[in-house]
Amino acid sequence: MKLAGWIRRRLAVRIAFQVIMVVLIMSAGYIWLQVANAKNAAVDVITAHGEHIGESYVQYIDVEQLERFLENIGTHEVVDPGQLAATNPGMYETYWSIRAQLDRFRTEIGALYVYIFRIDEEKRSYIMIDGQPQDSDVASPINEETEVEERETAMLLAGQSASSSIVDDPLYGLYASSYVPIKRADGSLVAVLGIDTEASLVSAIADGIIRDSTPYFALMTAYVLAGTGFIVWMIVRALRPLRRMLSGAEHIAAGDFRTANRLLQEKPVRTLHEVGSLYRVMVKMSDSLNALIRGMVSDVARTADRLVGASDSRRKNRATCWIGTPECARLRTGWPTARPPSGQARKKAREPWRKRPRRSSAFPKRPCPWRTPRTRRSGARKSAGSSSKA
Repeated sequence: MKLAGWIRRRLAVRIAFQVIMVVLIMSAGYIWLQVANAKNAAVDVITAHGEHIGESYVQYIDVEQLERFLENIGTHEVVDPGQLAATNPGMYETYWSIRAQLDRFRTEIGALYVYIFRIDEEKRSYIMIDGQPQDSDVASPINEETEVEERETAMLLAGQSASSSIVDDPLYGLYASSYVPIKRADGSLVAVLGIDTEASLVSAIADGIIRDSTPYFALMTAYVLAGTGFIVWMIVRALRPLRRMLSGAEHIAAGDFRTANRLLQEKPVRTLHEVGSLYRVMVKMSDSLNALIRGMVSDVARTADRLVGASDSRRKNRATCWIGTPECARLRTGWPTARPPSGQARKKAREPWRKRPRRSSAFPKRPCPWRTPRTRRSGARKSAGSSSKA
């Protein structure tokens, strides 16, 4: 789990790991294809060799004798070779003569089975003579049906040699078959010569091919590993500046622009791909932020210096000015005019007028005596005087 988390947190490691996995899968698939091709090549070599030998052998077969035998035997009935001695002694001798020739040929070429079969009108195949010794227990009787693929049957009917892939027969075992047509002088088909080669020979040839190809596989593996290592190194080298840029971005987020700029400019990235472009943009952004902060600090310092200078100058002028002069009044009161302001104006300048809260209707404002009209005050005094006299 820790390794998986460590891989997920690092982009370069993830990309390199994926590249290595893809290369390994492709290499394994290539080796598997080479092994399969070696086996297929061994089968092709064996079957092609069987076709070549069969084409050479059919030239010595007595086609007229074979054709008479096929005509006298019939087409569909399975016949035991021993029955021919009583029913047809001539065909019996012909059968054993051809069978002995096939057995001798099988022994010379080292084949598993050599036989002659015919193809009827329904494109079904029947073994007529099986080239086995006389005391063999696995020899097929006359007219025993055998299986031949449609593609191979069509090629044989067209007068061409054919071959099959490896067949796994429960009775006869693993073998590969080669078929050669036996033709009349006019080119028409009489029968087919079949040669079955044991699959162990195919495996031996395939193993030999694979064994001979092992140094090439090892060299290819070394080249693949070297190429994979170079690709991983290039990926890690290309993505390495991202860690410095990440650290710089973290310092920028924390407000430490100077450290961020220093980290970004320690090892400049001069590549022209996306990582280099991102680096240059981040450096430009860091420079702009540093310049902005420096300008703000400089403006604040300049403004503070101006304020301090103005305050000191004002204090000095107020301490040394002549009382009574317009300039001194202006410095002491802050009044913008040249004439000294009155006391009420100075009071208003120091303390702004504030409006009193309005009285409610429950407590009406009483009239002040100094605001009462003069006629009303004199009338009130007269009425007060007359009342006192009375």
